[in-house]
Amino acid sequence: MTLLSLPEASRPAVSVPASTPVGVVPPRLDDPSLFINRELSWLEFNARVLSEADVRNVEKAVNDLADEAVAFADASPEPSPEELFTDVYKD
Repeated sequence: MTLLSLPEASRPAVSVPASTPVGVVPPRLDDPSLFINRELSWLEFNARVLSEADVRNVEKAVNDLADEAVAFADASPEPSPEELFTDVYKD
């Protein structure tokens, strides 16, 4: 099997405008912006995440606030039936 090739004079000419980029320059592989420092990214991740002790402290604070709200609601007197429809807004 032989490949047919056209002589140089019979090949069609292709013109490309000068403003068209002919090729893209590949990035340099030694460019530091292409790489992520694993140790630094791990430290940044750890700084954003709560530790287990922090989670327990947050849970305790939320539970304490909820307990205070329940105690306040239990200690508050029941409203009278006339107050049921006060401060209810209707357009």
